[in-house]
Amino acid sequence: SMIIHFKPKTRVKFHIKNIDNLEKITNIFFSNKRKMINKSLRKILSNEKIKSIPGLNLKLRPQDLSPNLFYKITELFEI
Repeated sequence: SMIIHFKPKTRVKFHIKNIDNLEKITNIFFSNKRKMINKSLRKILSNEKIKSIPGLNLKLRPQDLSPNLFYKITELFEI
């Protein structure tokens, strides 16, 4: 098991409009936690948006993603 704790940052470089969207994204990823993120990510983002995320490896598992990647994915989801 793994617990991820998100804490607010004072210098935010991501602009998340609704924090509930971050929760929705993490729920989607961690509902299939032993699977690679490529299928879950394709459910929520277009291929164009996926390609715009620098350094994203689609063969990673959710627990391998940094909090910044979760923020970026959520930001793209809201667009």
